[in-house]
Amino acid sequence: MKRFIFIIFLILVLGFTNLAIAQYIPGLAAVDIHGNFTNKGFILKKNLNLELASWICTQETSESYYEVSVFGKGPTQITRIEATALNYTNKDTASVVKDFLGYVATISYTGSQPTKARQWVIDNINKNASMSIGSIRFKIYANSDSPRSRILEMKPIK
Repeated sequence: MKRFIFIIFLILVLGFTNLAIAQYIPGLAAVDIHGNFTNKGFILKKNLNLELASWICTQETSESYYEVSVFGKGPTQITRIEATALNYTNKDTASVVKDFLGYVATISYTGSQPTKARQWVIDNINKNASMSIGSIRFKIYANSDSPRSRILEMKPIK
């Protein structure tokens, strides 16, 4: 009986520990993202609110608008990445946004597979789709009501 209770105790402790870990993107810090994008000419806006901090990098041209938003409880407790791409031209939206969103998908975290993530984005850029790599769920939103926009979301599987 003691052994049974101990096993149940271990399952509960390990289960709750895994849930606590899964709420953040492992091995990722906000600077890994905003540092990378500001080096590419993006403009950074920080909001270091105690409840939910955000780091938002934007770049706009006459042809497109790109935004990478990072949300978390702190600089190393990242809960979500959201990348938005808007096509301002008459060109095919996929051709305008796929390189940017594909690049965002290559962000490195514990368990990431950048090549697989980038290819998945390119293959699914024109449809709503989701998949997981490691402990992270990737989702593409390709809303037919907004055919010139795409959103890529990356967040822990809960």
